Amino acid sequence: NAAVELVVFSWYILAKLLLSEKHLLNFFNTCILVLNPAQAYLGENTTLKILIENEPSNIITWNFKGGNQILNVALLRPEGVKVNERYKGRASIDSANGHLTLTSAQLNDSGNYTVLVLGENTTEIGIVKLHVVGEKFIYCF
Repeated sequence: NAAVELVVFSWYILAKLLLSEKHLLNFFNTCILVLNPAQAYLGENTTLKILIENEPSNIITWNFKGGNQILNVALLRPEGVKVNERYKGRASIDSANGHLTLTSAQLNDSGNYTVLVLGENTTEIGIVKLHVVGEKFIYCF
């Protein structure tokens, strides 16, 4: 549906602006949520969570900014999930709660993620910083 794609693209541009700012904006009826920084170990799965209850009619989009690149990771609509080619087989959005799961975390997954939740009467955006670190070591003595 072209109208939905246009709204998502508009919010993608907003997310791009927010990710480039050193501060957060609060405007109109939009609530901006700041999520706690997350850490993942290389090769392990990690889940980035949203702080609101997801409704089946919500449209949720997760975007990524690492270095100078900004791209859409995945989009959840009532019809299903659409995943960016770069993340196919590694990213998914849980339709029940809107959380983004990345499997086999890579070092280049480190960066800022924005989530945009378009509800029937609300629009919310959140930002979380993900830091992927080297493999965990288990020491045996």
